Amino acid sequence: MANKLTIVLVTLSVVAVWVQAHTLHNNRPIHPVHRFAPIAPYLAAKRIVGGFAIDITDVPYQVSVQHDNEHVCGGSILNTKWILSAAHCYNDESLSQSTVRVGSSEHASGGTVMKVARIIPYPHHSSNTNNYDIALLELKSELTFSDKVQPVVLPEQDEPIVEGTMGIVSGWGLTLSDADSNDVLRATNVPTVNQQECNKAYHLYGGITEQMFCAGYKHGGQDTCRKDSGGPFVAEGKLIGVISWGHECAMAGYPGVYARVASVREWIPVACVGAQASLRHWFVRPLPHHGVGPRIVGGFEISVSETPYQVSLQYLDSLRCGGSVLNSKWILTAAHCTDNIPPYALVVRYGSSRHESGGTVVLVKRIVQHPSYNSGTIDYDYSLLEVEDELTFSDVVQPIALPEQDEAVMDGTMATVSGWGYTHNAAESNAVLRAANVPTVSQHDCSNAYSIEIITDRMLCAGYQQGGKDACQGDSGGPLVADGKLIGVVSWGVGCAQAGYPGVYSRVATVRVACVEVQASQRPRYARPLPRFLPRPQYSVGHRIVGGFEIDVSETPYQVSLQYFRSHRCGGSVLNNKWVLTAAHCTDGLDASSLSVRLGSSKHASGGTVVRVARIVEHPKYDGNTIDHDYCLLELESELTFSNAVQPIALPEQDEPVEDGTMATVSGWGNTQSASESNAVLRAANVPTVNQQECEKAYGTTPGITDQMLCAGYQQGGKDACQGDSGGPLVADGKLIGVVSWGFGCAQAGYPGVYSRVASVRDWVLSDKMSNKIAILLAVLVAVVACVQAQANQRHRLVRPEPRFSPRPRYAVGQRIVGGFEIDVSDAPYQVSLQYNKRHNCGGSPVGLPKQDEPVKDGTMTTVSGWGNTQSASESNAVLRAANVPTVNQKECDKAYSSFGGVTDRMLCAGYQQGGKDACQGDSGGPLVADGKLVGVVSWGYGCAQAGYPGVYSRVASVRDWVRENSGV
Repeated sequence: MANKLTIVLVTLSVVAVWVQAHTLHNNRPIHPVHRFAPIAPYLAAKRIVGGFAIDITDVPYQVSVQHDNEHVCGGSILNTKWILSAAHCYNDESLSQSTVRVGSSEHASGGTVMKVARIIPYPHHSSNTNNYDIALLELKSELTFSDKVQPVVLPEQDEPIVEGTMGIVSGWGLTLSDADSNDVLRATNVPTVNQQECNKAYHLYGGITEQMFCAGYKHGGQDTCRKDSGGPFVAEGKLIGVISWGHECAMAGYPGVYARVASVREWIPVACVGAQASLRHWFVRPLPHHGVGPRIVGGFEISVSETPYQVSLQYLDSLRCGGSVLNSKWILTAAHCTDNIPPYALVVRYGSSRHESGGTVVLVKRIVQHPSYNSGTIDYDYSLLEVEDELTFSDVVQPIALPEQDEAVMDGTMATVSGWGYTHNAAESNAVLRAANVPTVSQHDCSNAYSIEIITDRMLCAGYQQGGKDACQGDSGGPLVADGKLIGVVSWGVGCAQAGYPGVYSRVATVRVACVEVQASQRPRYARPLPRFLPRPQYSVGHRIVGGFEIDVSETPYQVSLQYFRSHRCGGSVLNNKWVLTAAHCTDGLDASSLSVRLGSSKHASGGTVVRVARIVEHPKYDGNTIDHDYCLLELESELTFSNAVQPIALPEQDEPVEDGTMATVSGWGNTQSASESNAVLRAANVPTVNQQECEKAYGTTPGITDQMLCAGYQQGGKDACQGDSGGPLVADGKLIGVVSWGFGCAQAGYPGVYSRVASVRDWVLSDKMSNKIAILLAVLVAVVACVQAQANQRHRLVRPEPRFSPRPRYAVGQRIVGGFEIDVSDAPYQVSLQYNKRHNCGGSPVGLPKQDEPVKDGTMTTVSGWGNTQSASESNAVLRAANVPTVNQKECDKAYSSFGGVTDRMLCAGYQQGGKDACQGDSGGPLVADGKLVGVVSWGYGCAQAGYPGVYSRVASVRDWVRENSGV
């Protein structure tokens, strides 16, 4: 493998250079605040040009977002706790130093300064294209509204913007492209621009998306400019846009580009919506006068033990809807509560009379909306939620019985509706659970009240003709129970407890069979809290350690915690100082900017080092349905520093088999049982690998065990991974043989854990790790690759005479000193030892460098030094040695190695024709010094000091400029 890799890398370097050039040419140059933009005129983050000074009372929703007390972006008030801004304004480092100044016309003084508690960028925001350039900022304390501090109204989801609509944009930005920021608030009025015209104007930047719109004058003169990113574009009293990017400032032919708020309206949680926007549920409106999402009016407080089937469905820590427990894994709610919401954004609180505290909180793993749900008519308003961990039943947690399919409900049947909703139209949500008893209403009377076309056979109505008792905003999805059965799901209505308008519920008896069929599919669970729906709910993707023992990270120094917005999501394994291997289902649908890696700590929540993820490389054949090829490489933004707590893990050879019964170690921070919380401390378990046929027999054909999977565990169960350690390592004999992927339950008898087989993609891992800029370095300094390869093989570079390994069968990559003499390090003070796991692996050289392309005369005497073997098969030397060897004519060297493909201009040769003095295995990367300059880096050769075959070195003068560009030396 070493020889093959050496040959291929030269080709890879050329490809890598082309890929980089191609990427820079084709990617849209959107690099917002504080980042370099490849195309200089492009400006993300803008400020007002050609406008007028205004007072904050004219735009009381405007805020200044500040970092280290310096204005960096604008924002808009949504309610007392939330600010809407642009995603490109923020990064992981923003939070601790971020504040918001409200209620002042000056960004540097006045008003009130509030600390930011958290920043939530839109899940699909792309820092490359600036698409979905939206972020929510939660404040640590609540705002006090006044004439200077007011929330802004939001548009409806996908509400269109009429071309030419005049809007007002405001902020403290530049008054021209190269000016300083304004101290006083300014605004300008600009018209919206036709989408096609804007797309044409920005075609060189890749155009604009449907999540963007443009505004400005064709002749320029009025626009936003740098540092007003995130600020408001308001038209007809609604926040329709967020300042995002553009070409220069107020330049003719280039209107400003804004993030379209209506595109993400349903993503913004109920907690972020000001009371003035609507008294009804904001995310579904079947008719202009209909309120979807009722809450309890005219009822009474109850304990959850009286309705133990009641749950609170929460979105971003705020009450969103109610729901009903069907069994230990499934919740029934309303489809309009979950429409266009990813499952990982939802949690369920159960077993508590309060929606904000107590009981148990469980993640939602999967959402199954009724396929016939119509958001316009609110017909088929049903949604099933599969939760991550099984519920534990008690006196406060119990499932509710379902009626028979199409079981009739008699008119006038008394039923109980419960929830945490308002006690009247304009009140706040209740903290304590309430209930109301209401009679069902005949279908005829309900149709007359609302319209025959509106009330369908999937709906039933309940309430008093005179009003007074009903549900109200916020308890959508909650239960309507009669005779101990769940007969309805809170859906919609006019007002709250309004006379003549009973509440409308989704009739459960209509979909009873569908509910039971989905519940019955609870075979092995399949699909962790992924960002997209997986149609096979029964398999558990993402495991955590069961039946193991606590360990220190120094015992598994390759283990990392992959974190999503700083919360533990999955495990991973260190491959080298820039790359981590995890599972594709951990990253599928996510942006690299939302991920980071904590390493070097036994706790996933603290300690060690946190490094941001720069790039996600999922395996191109990953299948989210079958979880086949469940591999993902993560490139880190900065290089790791190895220590006893941070070390890379060796890889197996391509297609290297794993014998049945091989003992392996799986580690992570996962649950110790199916329904428990994640462990704070690292744990491990030793499990044997399982025969492939036995594993296939255990799981059957759905989704099936493929050649890219391997299984491990005990037949009787008891030790396994469990939810949350997806992507973590399975290690045997010091090699990473598997990546935690999926399985049935946790440590369940008869169902071993399923892992992605690393040996199946060993070549892909190395090729993708080499595909970026580092490939250029490796092609020039092949010896460094040799050292990396050595760690995987758990041995130093050897001569490989076998033709099957490489077209160059006999040469030795990684050489050591033969025929030389012992020296003191003071004789070669530039010499270092590059070590892996505290063992000498390669050499290195801090020493003076030659000029770019400075020639080396033939026969120049040079010194090569290192701790390498004194002969081909010996052990590495403990004491530093050196040898004096003359450089060799390039043509003679090329002729000597003609059968190996010759030598290139980036190589030089040194040694004696008769042999006897040379480098040998293990000193790859070490120095070849002449006249006090590092002229070569030990690279490869045939044998060690063999007659007719001089040593081959990487010519440093060929890359002198490159070294300077990348290291500053």
